[in-house]
Amino acid sequence: MSMICKRTRLGHAILLALAVSAAAHAQDVTPTPDAADSSATLGTIIVTAEKRSEDIQNVPISISVIDESTLENLHATQLSDYAGYLPGFTVVSGGAPGQASLGVRGITPLSAGSTVATYIDETPLGTSSNYGGGSNNVLDLLPYDFQSIELLRGPQGTLYGAVALGGVLRYVTKPPDLDRFSWRFGADAFTTEGGSDAGFGGRFGVNAPIIPGQLALSASVSRQDSPGYTDNVRTGKKDQDAYSQQAAHVTLLWKANDDFSIKLQAIQSKNDADSNSSTALDPISLKPTYGALENDNFIPEPYKKDTDYLNATVNWNLGFADFVSSTSYAEVEQHNTRSKYFDLVNCRGPVVANADFIAKHCQQAAKAVCGVGVVIHYQNARLARCCAGLPLLFLLHSGRVHERLYD
Repeated sequence: MSMICKRTRLGHAILLALAVSAAAHAQDVTPTPDAADSSATLGTIIVTAEKRSEDIQNVPISISVIDESTLENLHATQLSDYAGYLPGFTVVSGGAPGQASLGVRGITPLSAGSTVATYIDETPLGTSSNYGGGSNNVLDLLPYDFQSIELLRGPQGTLYGAVALGGVLRYVTKPPDLDRFSWRFGADAFTTEGGSDAGFGGRFGVNAPIIPGQLALSASVSRQDSPGYTDNVRTGKKDQDAYSQQAAHVTLLWKANDDFSIKLQAIQSKNDADSNSSTALDPISLKPTYGALENDNFIPEPYKKDTDYLNATVNWNLGFADFVSSTSYAEVEQHNTRSKYFDLVNCRGPVVANADFIAKHCQQAAKAVCGVGVVIHYQNARLARCCAGLPLLFLLHSGRVHERLYD
């Protein structure tokens, strides 16, 4: 009996000592009210997923946002660099910016058309049809001097059209600062695994108020040269898939008063790849035929994509509603060359395919936000596409197909 009492008293003593120690520790680490408030408070993230500016916590759709500072910290230069930071978003890269297939929530292209729409602000860019090969040719901008990148998980057909079955990827531009002059400059050097050359990048941006509080201009230029890493065993070319990116932004903002403003902007983007980043595979084992980073294409297979975008946006507070008018013009031109070797009965040799695509897009959109939750939206767009598809060169035979479409 005495042994049981001793053990019980010892256990009570241990529990009491632990309780006192825990209380003392809790008293030592108790944060101040200011520290607790600052650590628990998150910054407000403004998005325009529903055609108006809202707090992301009040938007009743699934959306992810990467802001400008995050893009800089990631050193992101193309979609594949930040795809992993957008849940449910997949990018199958073809080796150069613009050569990729996009998918959201597992909804990937099952044909030549895309299932993910790409936008700059309120303007769709790229192609949504099978003729333009939207499944593997996407809008992939050098993400410098953008306010944010938004991913809206689909389907988003009500506001963004049929091509938004999987979702919508939006580049949100940054307005000029009307009150403060600023400039910034950055440069970097890097290497690529498997490549023998170094890559370089540079960027410069400036914001200048012309009439403080009313008129301001912002401009930026950036360029990225990335080394190749795939060797051609047939021609002996080393690092044949090097590519470059360059972009330029210019924005002019005039704020007449608190109720009326006009924004004019121009964006130019150029992607230029010397060749694709494919690796030759054995058709039976699906293992690399020559090596992990080696191909056997007969000729260089360049990929070029130029994007020009112009926009004028008017914001007018009418008192009973906020009226927004957006007029835009975009032109996308791309060229792609591929070569394959065929061995058929009585006919063998290389096949060279050139695919040229030009899209010109004009759009006028207007919306009025009346009160809370009421949006009246109007959009009229005209797309003229000129697609010269797959001119084939088979030995001494040459053929070309032209198709001109109007939507």
